[in-house]
Amino acid sequence: MKNFVLILSILCLNSIACKSSDPLPEAPKRDIKNANIVKIEMPVPAGRHVACTDLIPDLAPYSKGIGEDIGVLNDMTKTNTKATAMCALHKAGKAPKQNMNPQTELEKTAIHGVLAGDEYCTVSTYCSIFMEDEDFTKKCEKDGNRLSELNGNRACVRETIRGPKYAYTYKIIEPDTKCLLEVMGGPSVTDENIVQGCARAAVDSINKGSIANHK
Repeated sequence: MKNFVLILSILCLNSIACKSSDPLPEAPKRDIKNANIVKIEMPVPAGRHVACTDLIPDLAPYSKGIGEDIGVLNDMTKTNTKATAMCALHKAGKAPKQNMNPQTELEKTAIHGVLAGDEYCTVSTYCSIFMEDEDFTKKCEKDGNRLSELNGNRACVRETIRGPKYAYTYKIIEPDTKCLLEVMGGPSVTDENIVQGCARAAVDSINKGSIANHK
């Protein structure tokens, strides 16, 4: 009887061992490396550019915003490879003949202001750089610039000394495209209203269609 019980116990142990040796079902695999990565699609892929004639097909909104006629749109994108587009807007009219006595930009600004042919503002767009509104605000404050508002959008204003006055640059995250806009006054511009008017026109007129034809 004892031998029978012993044999039965051995058989039970073997049975349990066999069951425990069966492979367990595999847990679904997770890609741990990419589990927390969020894919962000940029408005324009890095390395692509937009022609200024596509970004600014009509100069009228800028003329209205500045209060003076814009006569020339100059594409300067090749000078700034990081920008999706860089476009300079110049005052209408024929540039006056240069004075025989050369003047520095500071002297020219102090005496003459913006002359015919001079650059009113440069509109640069950065559509391959992602920046949240909170990061935009923090960076503006960290850089020592002034926070303002333009057409209901947060604007970062940089002031730099130019002779006895100041030069101005406005940065805004354009709400439709989510591109970062940088609007800088021309070399002869020390009137913030001109830069502000140019920035307002850019925010009002630039949209997804403006950057669709990128190459």
